[in-house]
Amino acid sequence: ENKLLIMKDKDNMQKILTEEAEKMKQVAEEAARLSVEAQEAARMRKLAEEDLAQQRALAEKILREKMQAIQEATQLKAEAEVLQKQKDLAQEHARKLQEDKEQIRLQLEEETEGFQKTLEAERKRQLQITAEAERLKLQVTELSLSQAKAEEEARRFRKQAEDISGKLHQMELSTQEKVFLV
Repeated sequence: ENKLLIMKDKDNMQKILTEEAEKMKQVAEEAARLSVEAQEAARMRKLAEEDLAQQRALAEKILREKMQAIQEATQLKAEAEVLQKQKDLAQEHARKLQEDKEQIRLQLEEETEGFQKTLEAERKRQLQITAEAERLKLQVTELSLSQAKAEEEARRFRKQAEDISGKLHQMELSTQEKVFLV
């Protein structure tokens, strides 16, 4: 009976040991599985950290580029504003020049019209002077002809007068001789 009990205890013990061994095996397998999972998790964590570092570096690079782009955009905006002001000033200057040009054109038109009127008046005056000069020239020519005729007639009259005077003198002499003889 003791033997039986010992055998039974031995069987129970064997059974317990087998169960314990099975449990230990399961624990070891679980530990191995957990170890593999832990290694995988560590590998995944490392990959995630590397990925995070890359993402962070990329984000920093993008941020730097964005900040640089913002700075360049701000600078370009400032330059564009300066250029716009210069353009506005140039347009205002061009408008003023156009106004001045128009004013000068109108003034030149007025002056030209005045000069043309003055020239026309001067031309008319010159024509009048020329006509008057021609009239006077004609008058002088006529007077010269009249003077020449008058001088010719005066010479003729003088000659006639001399002839008459000579004849009168002859008559007087002749009359005196006749009176003297009587």
